[in-house]
Amino acid sequence: MTTGTFHIAIIHSSFSTIHRSSQPPSTRMYPMIGLNLLRLIAQNKIGEFHTILERMSEEELSNVYIQHPVQIERYLMEGSYNKIWSSKMDVPAEEYHIFMDELMVTIRYSADKRFTL
Repeated sequence: MTTGTFHIAIIHSSFSTIHRSSQPPSTRMYPMIGLNLLRLIAQNKIGEFHTILERMSEEELSNVYIQHPVQIERYLMEGSYNKIWSSKMDVPAEEYHIFMDELMVTIRYSADKRFTL
């Protein structure tokens, strides 16, 4: 487990604990979860992405910060790379650009790897 992954696991665990408690959720909870989901897509960790989605409620899944990576993954599975490119400009938070850029590199690398075989 890398340091970054470890920190994200701690944050996700904290949000899960807070969400079940009587405390109101943090205003940064959904942006952070959405960033983590987008990171998983960008790193081609689709299984982990779906594991997190399966644990979420319908209400959580309808959040704009969660919907963005869900839509990106859908475009990726369809092979609609032009829609992913267009979505790069329509992110719910500025921080999402980092992982959108990483996703574009991952897509290019995967395409290049397929064509060089």
